[in-house]
Amino acid sequence: MRITAPKVFLLLATVMLCLSACSPTSGIFAGGNWQSSGLPHQHIRTLAVDFNNPQDIFAGGSQGKVFSSSDGGQHWAEHRTGLPPTVSINTLSFDATGKKLYAATDAGLFVS
Repeated sequence: MRITAPKVFLLLATVMLCLSACSPTSGIFAGGNWQSSGLPHQHIRTLAVDFNNPQDIFAGGSQGKVFSSSDGGQHWAEHRTGLPPTVSINTLSFDATGKKLYAATDAGLFVS
């Protein structure tokens, strides 16, 4: 599957719209009580939630590391991805079916 600039732009625009709709005084931010996710000391740059199963969360960070949680973020497991250890994962995103996970890195685009 070829990734084109309009598709990437559409994805980024959608993410920005969703983020701008969340204000610090409404919704989940209203309580102001932050807690540790159980994934300490990692340089996490991106999260992706499986829309078919919202308990499945993937986190991407530096050194090509990907972590997953199948219980909504209570417990995490590190996965050996085959990504170069020198890359940072900037964005994780599922395809429309939820069966493929894309990782945008500083070394290119990868798919699981």
